[in-house]
Amino acid sequence: LCAATLLRGRIKRLVLNDNGPELAAPALARIKAYAGQPPSFATVSELEAYFREIYASFGHLTDTQWRHLTETSLRRLPDGRVTTHYDPAMVEQFTHHPDDYALWSAWDQLDLPVLCLRGEDSTLLTAETAQAMRERGPRAAVALIPGCGHAPALNTPEQIGLIERFLQADQGAF
Repeated sequence: LCAATLLRGRIKRLVLNDNGPELAAPALARIKAYAGQPPSFATVSELEAYFREIYASFGHLTDTQWRHLTETSLRRLPDGRVTTHYDPAMVEQFTHHPDDYALWSAWDQLDLPVLCLRGEDSTLLTAETAQAMRERGPRAAVALIPGCGHAPALNTPEQIGLIERFLQADQGAF
């Protein structure tokens, strides 16, 4: 949101995947809990099972998609075990910069078409926040993605089609 404000005129359309100017505190706490201290596993299959559990809210993924997500999201530790491939210190942003997720001021300054994809069962982007996004600022088009929480995997023809139609639409039309 801030980038779209700072780069006004250079960004023509904005797509948000289950994200917005206000994020639910309980969901942020859950993310902090699992992302801040990622476990390690003896095998890639064990890591995949872990991903299937913590990322179940992504919606339906095939076995091939789960394996791909795992293989592209792991790193091997010096002892040969595998873990997630991100810096666990990333959760410090939630502690050291808690107001970075209160972006209604930036939202209200946007003047470009916005599509927000919201997982039907999302705990991060609440239905109330999505409704407010429809009513203020750029008045986003909000598409509800059934069978998903945070965040839709953007792996189905329907989800991809929503984004394609939005990006190809005439100014203001969608």
